[in-house]
Amino acid sequence: GNFDYWAVKIDGNGAKVWDKRFGGSGNDYCYSVIATADGGYLLAGYSDSGADGDKTEASRGGQDYWVVKIDGNGAKVWDKRFGGASTDSCTSVVATADGGYLLAGQSSSGADGDKSEASRGNSDYWAVKIDGVGAKVWDKRFGGSGIEECQGVIATADGGYLLAGHSNTAEAGGDKSEANRGGSDYWAGKIDGN
Repeated sequence: GNFDYWAVKIDGNGAKVWDKRFGGSGNDYCYSVIATADGGYLLAGYSDSGADGDKTEASRGGQDYWVVKIDGNGAKVWDKRFGGASTDSCTSVVATADGGYLLAGQSSSGADGDKSEASRGNSDYWAVKIDGVGAKVWDKRFGGSGIEECQGVIATADGGYLLAGHSNTAEAGGDKSEANRGGSDYWAGKIDGN
């Protein structure tokens, strides 16, 4: 389509070993990749493609989270789509202690499709926990009345996660405990393993 995920494997000297393209007929943007315990990789981003090309599930809205599991040689193992009727953009992924993954980004969708809670404002942080084969375990929305965009997630030593990005919600409210100091501020949210 217009844009596809593109993975390029290089050796320690920078020489190309292989490259693989993954996408559908629309726009597919890869924003994060992690090595997996089985020697493969998980590619995470978002897509507005239908169920075509390398994508097995059509987008539910404008764009949805899209994850592609590949093996150590770049062959696709599985792919999964997560989203609601509006715009959902995955920007980060981290492996979880139980062999699954936590996907993080932002969503402006209501409580529909794969999303269990409606956005509080224009867009909110959206965390989606999946197991090792891509099945959804849970999802959670965090935000205020304005725009919150999660740019990264890390696993913490206590089994939880730290979500980090920015917020332009001026006042405290919703999931925000402090008002902004300016137009847009850093916003970090610590969550537990559930």
